[in-house]
Amino acid sequence: MRFVAISAICSLALPGVRVPAADAPAGPANPIRLPCGIELVPIQPGGIELGSEPDERTWAIGPEGKGEERLVANEGFHRLKATVATPYWLGRTEVTVGQWKAFVKATGYITDAEALGMTWSFDWDKGRLGAIQGACWRQPGYAKPTRDEDPVACVSWNDAEAFLAWLNRTQPLDQMPEGSQFRLPTEAEWERACRAGRSGTRFWWGDDPLEAKGRLNAIGTDKLGGTAPPEAASTEGFDWADGYPWVAPVDSFGDRGRNAFGLADMLGNVWEWCLDGYDAKGPHGMTYLADTAERVVRGGSFMSGPFGVRCASRNHLKPAYSRFDCGFRVCAGPAIEPYLEPDQRSINAALADSERMGADLPPADFKISTPEFPLHIDAGAFGNPMPEPAKPESKDTPAPKP
Repeated sequence: MRFVAISAICSLALPGVRVPAADAPAGPANPIRLPCGIELVPIQPGGIELGSEPDERTWAIGPEGKGEERLVANEGFHRLKATVATPYWLGRTEVTVGQWKAFVKATGYITDAEALGMTWSFDWDKGRLGAIQGACWRQPGYAKPTRDEDPVACVSWNDAEAFLAWLNRTQPLDQMPEGSQFRLPTEAEWERACRAGRSGTRFWWGDDPLEAKGRLNAIGTDKLGGTAPPEAASTEGFDWADGYPWVAPVDSFGDRGRNAFGLADMLGNVWEWCLDGYDAKGPHGMTYLADTAERVVRGGSFMSGPFGVRCASRNHLKPAYSRFDCGFRVCAGPAIEPYLEPDQRSINAALADSERMGADLPPADFKISTPEFPLHIDAGAFGNPMPEPAKPESKDTPAPKP
């Protein structure tokens, strides 16, 4: 294992030294709007307490949190005091379908889900979650058309890295300090941005789960066409309708859905990929680049109950995995060495097909057909890692048509 500091971005607090748990939400500079439409919010350096305390985890697995002990055991035994020492910028919203379309149109990129021919979604025939053939970012399986304003989902960590590599080639960084790059946020950067100067509370607004109403998109009582979201969601989530059975367009909740830094949808809507490798013992104040087979996702999703949309909630997936409730947001900050280059497999495959370059993107054919899976995950436990998908029987199995 190795721990790599992000050019001195993060450092562990020394024993006995108190790191400020809260500070003014003003950032290091003004917001930046990239030519591609992504708006970056400045985050100033400061202290952060990562993870949770035993009393919070007790609440999370109780009648209000509605979680399970195995799903909160990865948050550390006590909160970890750390410092984010350099300014950075974070996307005001998650990357949208429209922004992803522009990337695909410019590069011909094929996602891991498209290459595999399936992603983790909802099987309407069996009424349960599983690997759905043909589902991808174009049609994740929400039983509704995707909108350009929706957060892009069904994208893997590899896919997110490819998008960020494209940003680094095409978008200006001249308003940021020398040596900056577009990348995924580290866990420490993500949680500092989520908490927005507040420390020791379950959510970015405080401890009261009733205050979540009108702030986020999580499991509730919403119904679509008379059918509840997967697995009787109302028994596992909040007891009101937030207006969105599936994903919500980014920033749908306005001022009430933005934290003190002005960031929208930091909790709920879709899980968000982080740069760090996953450590089951808890988050790290320094960038964790150990040789692990998994990456961290944070923030919960429209499939998460109260325990899953806490600031400390963590999940983990392999870099090539994708799900219909997992996306990402852009971070810009000091370069991290060694920089983890994206998997070139899908990029090369796309670039080799010159006929796709610059092509329009009609909806993909969407076929509900699910291979058998050994693991049945209900909605209340949809923080679980996705199981290893079955390998296609033939190498000739086609990917979804563009």
